[in-house]
This record gives sequence, C-alpha cells and structure tokens, in this order.
Amino acid sequence: MEQSWQTAVIGSQALMASLLWMAIGASQPAFSANIPPVTAHLSAQSELQPSLEPLDLTQCSPSTSGITDSSISQAHLTVPSFWWTRDQISAEPQFGSKLLDTWLACPHQKSSVSRVDFVVNQQAWSLLDYLERYDFVQQIGTVASGYSYDMRVFNRQGGLLAAYTCDFEGNIVGTRELNDRHGVKVASADLSQTSPSPTPSALICNLSLDSSGKAGFRGRSNSLDGTVPKGNGTIQP
Repeated sequence: MEQSWQTAVIGSQALMASLLWMAIGASQPAFSANIPPVTAHLSAQSELQPSLEPLDLTQCSPSTSGITDSSISQAHLTVPSFWWTRDQISAEPQFGSKLLDTWLACPHQKSSVSRVDFVVNQQAWSLLDYLERYDFVQQIGTVASGYSYDMRVFNRQGGLLAAYTCDFEGNIVGTRELNDRHGVKVASADLSQTSPSPTPSALICNLSLDSSGKAGFRGRSNSLDGTVPKGNGTIQP
C-alpha cells in the first residue's frame, strides 16, 4: 500500500514538472533563432534618434552640394567614400546589385551633424527579412560612423526605413537593444566594437529599423519610430 502511494506521488510530481516545463516553453518568444542575447545597457541611448528632416537628394544646403554616388574624383580620394561598400553589398547574394540606388553625404553644418542618406529599391528591400535588413543597415552604418557620419535609409518615395545614429561626443561602451512594435525585446547587438578607425572603440550607436512587411516579427506593417512619409517625401511624426 505504501509503495503504491509513493508511486502516485512520484507520478504527480512528474506531471507537475511537465506542466511547468510546457508553461515556461510557451512564454518564450516565437522567433528566437540567431537572435543575440538581450542585454540591459541602453537607457542612456534613448536620445539617439534619427533626424526627421525630409529626404532631399538635390543638395545638402544652398551652399553645399554634398557627395553622391556619381561625384567620385579621379584625382584624389573622395571622403566619405561608400563605393567599395556598395560593391561589397552588391556581391552578397541576399542583397544583390539592385538594392542600393544612390546616396547623398552632407558634411557638418552649423545646426546639424554630418549625415549620409542612402536610397534603396523598395522592391528589393521588401524581399529582405528582418535580420537581412539589420545586417545591411549595420554594414553601411558602421562605415558611415567611421567617417563620423550619421546614416539614414530611405525608399525612392522618401519613406524613412532605417537609421544608424551615433553619439560622437561621448565615449561610453554600450549596447543597442531592438524592440518589436509592442516593446518586447527581441534582439540586441554590441555596437561598441564594430566601428573602424578613426571612430573611437567606445562609440555608442543606435540602430533603428522598420519592422514592416516581410521583415516584421509579428507580420504587421509599422513605420520606423512612429514616422510616416507624408507628401513630397517628408517624414513627419
């Protein structure tokens, strides 16, 4: 009789353990493959938001034309230079030669930091999943930050798709957490060691990425940081 009671207790404990395991498993994110571990060092980076100035590929200002993909110099090195990066990206099969259209690099102005705006083919962009977009933005953002430039990515209609914004004034080691549109932490990446010289190794950068279409973890269409294109390519809150 005592042996039968012990067997029942053990069976009950095993059942409770199985139910607990199922509950824990059900609470995990549905998408977790290849996602870096989430860290908790981003509270100081909330101010690193991309500029919401509208896309204008004609000029940086009335007195500054800027540097585009067609303004390469045959006599001396053009800075910032993104041609080698463009060729590298074009050679990667997940991106191809049709993804990156053009860019405009604007040096430091009185009221703004140096910034480069890239334009991508919306059709090619829509075929990329979230991690592929993240990889693309981090690649060109890292190169841009090496020249002390912030970076934004637009489609041809002027819709803001992604941004890589850095704190060039500070030298604090940090990480960037990516959240889905419901505020759930889904990915993080240490960006403090990815910037080439002459960028300081402790540079903090904020990678912002649209999660709409195929790239979205939840399959919902959402714009970057609550911004939407409104007429004439202007990005407004």
